[in-house]
Amino acid sequence: MKNYIVIDIETTGLKPSYGDEMTSIALKKDGHEATVLSRRDKTERTLLQKTIEAITLDPQATIITVNGRKFDIPFIFIRSLVNGIDPKDIAEMPQFDLATDITKKYISCDDLASLYGVENKTANGLKAIEYYNNSDFDSLENYNMDDVKITEKIFLTMKKLKENSYQQ
Repeated sequence: MKNYIVIDIETTGLKPSYGDEMTSIALKKDGHEATVLSRRDKTERTLLQKTIEAITLDPQATIITVNGRKFDIPFIFIRSLVNGIDPKDIAEMPQFDLATDITKKYISCDDLASLYGVENKTANGLKAIEYYNNSDFDSLENYNMDDVKITEKIFLTMKKLKENSYQQ
């Protein structure tokens, strides 16, 4: 995997088809600084447009997530369609889901972090909903950024271990 983009989204709930919305996304490309886009001063539609633009800047990049195949990517797709946005460019990008592509069984981000010796998350999605509902965008964005940094650390640790095992 040459180019990658790590993403993590925060939402108002788990059901995008029933009105739950995306509140923020953190992105981290190839080890560069993380970027967070949020609903601080944007509509969900604008957030989704900017999300798709940011993810697809490098269409050859692999999208790295924890539980992204079952949550983040479908959520972005559904909410994009609800908002009249075509998300097909993301569908054509390769994906690697740390939660399911390693063992084919779901592994939580905290369990992956423990397994690879990376610090655990500071909170959970319920806290992110609370931050959004209280218009505490600084806390929401910091939480989302921490998640994407942890996800990248897990990915890079796993990748290094895999590369070292092939060299032996």
